Amino acid sequence: ILRTAWVYAARGQNFLRTALKLAREREEIRIVNDQIGSPTPARWLAGATALALARKPDANGTWHVVADGECSWHEFAMAIYGEALVAGVLAKTPKLIGIPSQEFPTKAKRPAYSRLDSSRFARDFGLRLPDWRVGLREVVGEIAESQAG
Repeated sequence: ILRTAWVYAARGQNFLRTALKLAREREEIRIVNDQIGSPTPARWLAGATALALARKPDANGTWHVVADGECSWHEFAMAIYGEALVAGVLAKTPKLIGIPSQEFPTKAKRPAYSRLDSSRFARDFGLRLPDWRVGLREVVGEIAESQAG
């Protein structure tokens, strides 16, 4: 069993895609700044899963797998907009306002700190995912390529 969190991709419904959509629609966006996690590209998770299965096909247990590093949703959005601007995915960025979780109620209760520790996965399978910023650059690059043609 592999546990993960904050998964995103160039396609589908996820925080990155929503953040880009909102940037095109709004001048100002309020984003939670007190929830911390590790944004993890779906492609990295798929690759890590395939490699782990290839290395130890009979492994049995539960492991956490997330990109290295951590950030808040607000910090993630700032990084998304910075990368999207550089890659030409966005022409301009909205003003970002960090807000506490209590100002953005959701149906599901979210933990303030959901950064998972991937050290056991790294030890058992010899695999460690790179820093989340590297993954973000890759995914935004993929979006830029798909928009270009």
